[in-house]
Amino acid sequence: MYEVGAGGPHARVVRHSRIRNIVRRGHELAFTFEPDPKHAFLDRSAVLRIADRLGIQQFEQHRTHWAIKDGDIPAELIATSTAERAQRTIAVVAAEYVEARREGRRREAAELAEELEDFPPSLEKALSLVPARILQQPTPELYPILGIEPRTPEGRNAVVAVVARDHNGQDLPADWSYSLAWFLDLYGSATEAGRLDGALAECATHVIALGTGEGEAAAPVEDIGYALWLCSRSPNEGGLHGVLIWVCLHRKPYPVIVSRTCRRAGLSKPHTGGAFWL
Repeated sequence: MYEVGAGGPHARVVRHSRIRNIVRRGHELAFTFEPDPKHAFLDRSAVLRIADRLGIQQFEQHRTHWAIKDGDIPAELIATSTAERAQRTIAVVAAEYVEARREGRRREAAELAEELEDFPPSLEKALSLVPARILQQPTPELYPILGIEPRTPEGRNAVVAVVARDHNGQDLPADWSYSLAWFLDLYGSATEAGRLDGALAECATHVIALGTGEGEAAAPVEDIGYALWLCSRSPNEGGLHGVLIWVCLHRKPYPVIVSRTCRRAGLSKPHTGGAFWL
C-alpha cells in the first residue's frame, strides 16, 4: 500500500497478496509476492477506514516502510476487492471525491482534488463533478441533471439545501428568484408555499420593470428575452408560467415589452394567438 500523499495513477490501489518462498540471505530476506487471484486489488480508502482494526497507526499512513501485523484481514474488506486493477477514470475519482467531501474526510478530499486536476477539461469531467458542486453550493437547476426526482427523500433533501442557501442570502446569482421559484414549484411542498409566492412576486416585479425604460434607459433585448425564457420554463400555470399570464392580463407594459423586444431584435410582429417567437 502506498503512503498517503504519494502520487501516480495507482497510488490509491492496494495489492492484496500472500508472501511465499521466504529465504534469509545474510541481513536480507527474499520472498515471492503472490497476488490473490480473486481478490488482488483493494481501494486504499476502504483500507484506511478500518485502519484501527488493522493496527495501522496514524504515523504509518505517511511514511514508506514495511510492517508485520498480527491478525486477519476482515472479510467485509476482502469483499470489496477486485481481481483486476480498477481503472482510475474521471467517474471513479469524482465519485470518491464527492463521498469524501460529503463525509468530511478533508485530507482524502484534498488528495482526490489533486488527482482530478490531472484529468483534462471535458464534458464528462464537468458532469461528474456536479454532485460536488451541489455540496458546495446548492444550485436548483443541477438536481434534475442528477436524476433527483421531486417527492422523494433525495428531492426533499434538495429542497432543504436550496431553502437553506436562500435563507443564508450570500453569493446568490442575479436570477436567483427565477431559479428558486422554478425549483420550489417542482420540488416544494405546502411548507414552502410562502417562499414560493415571495419568489414569484419578485419575478413579476422584475419582468414588469423591464418594460419601464425608454430610449437609452430601455433594458437590453437579451435581458428581456432571458427573463421571458426563465418564466416559460415552468409547466405549471401557478408558477413562473403564471407570472407571464398574470402580467399579460393585468399589466399594460407586458404587450409593449414583447413588441419592443421583437422590433429591436429585427423580428416580425408577435403572434396574437397566445404565443410569440423570441
